[in-house]
Amino acid sequence: MKINMKKMLEKFIKKRYISCLYISVCLFLFFSCNTSYAEAKKKIVLQLKWKHQFQFAGYYAAIEKGYYKDAGLDVILKERTPNVYVENELLSGRADFGVGMPDILIAHQHGKPFVVLAAILQHSPLALFAHQNSNIISPQDLEGKKVMLGDGDLEIRAMLLNEGILENKINILPRAGDVNNLISGKVDAVSGYLTDMPLILREHKIHYSIIRPRTYGIDFYGDCLFTTEKKIKEDPEQVKEFLLASMKGWEYAMEHPKEITDLILKKYSTRLSRDMLLYEAKTMRELMLPDLVEIGHMNPNRWKHIADTLVKLKMMPANYSLDGFIYNPNPDLNAEIKKVRQYEFIILLIIGGIGGLLFFLNRKLKKAVNKQTKQLNDEKLFSDVLIESLPGNFFVYE
Repeated sequence: MKINMKKMLEKFIKKRYISCLYISVCLFLFFSCNTSYAEAKKKIVLQLKWKHQFQFAGYYAAIEKGYYKDAGLDVILKERTPNVYVENELLSGRADFGVGMPDILIAHQHGKPFVVLAAILQHSPLALFAHQNSNIISPQDLEGKKVMLGDGDLEIRAMLLNEGILENKINILPRAGDVNNLISGKVDAVSGYLTDMPLILREHKIHYSIIRPRTYGIDFYGDCLFTTEKKIKEDPEQVKEFLLASMKGWEYAMEHPKEITDLILKKYSTRLSRDMLLYEAKTMRELMLPDLVEIGHMNPNRWKHIADTLVKLKMMPANYSLDGFIYNPNPDLNAEIKKVRQYEFIILLIIGGIGGLLFFLNRKLKKAVNKQTKQLNDEKLFSDVLIESLPGNFFVYE
């Protein structure tokens, strides 16, 4: 039986090529699908706690410098408008992330599924500003005076408690309107931010005194970035990406305050003057301490201290729990290890399958070659015997 070795090898190589091509296509589709998913832009809504100003500079920088884009995120910044509450925006799903104060801890204890991701300001900018004519220089001087406080002014209320001052001894009015209530003398003191209030009062040539809660042992975090448990469960990688890009934006903003100030005036708001925005940037740096503390850093013991203070204020139960409130980028290391091992197992299966196929093909080729070699040897042996048995001379022409 005569075998065409050339055709057999061509047929074998063709089959092997098709099999390898099929495997390559499968691998390409597997990885390209995952890559295209990662590169797809994901829309994100960040609800701000106030109007556009340097207070949110890091998020502007993250958009402008492409940090969000590099992470595959399309971030929309929403100003806070009257009758809009940041917490409700997140709970309703109209926003994915929000900027708030430490009072989100109280909401968490009341069953709201909030998770704090980062503390942008290491110290709260909240303070009391008193008109010089009111002769207020300490918390004790507030008794019998008209003081405007907002609903979220926890630090000031904690300060009064620490100093043994009963709120019913003060004529506390709800915070309404702007600083004109203090300028006109309608109230003796009003709560406000260290980031802008001093400059406003100076521009109106008002002499004032400042009462800082930190001076009296109350040191809360300032603006905090937070989200919901649902968001973290649904897309933990997106939360990580958003947080990293945001912190990168804050680092850039604090290193380039003039550039970001111009960006705010050009693209976001001209409500505040350039001088006001730069003053805000300077004061925020003093509260953020970026040269000493990593931007966004949070200390669990600090949150515990805040919680204990809120318990004293009877705003939280004594049996509170911080479980689930402080963000943990790796909530279940075992689950992560399990996921990695699953991917490793899949890759090993693919590699094993390819190896097995190659082994099978090589074995098949070896068998075919051995068979062909044996046949050729048998034919040669037969020819040799035949030639030797013929009488006379036998010529072979080539």
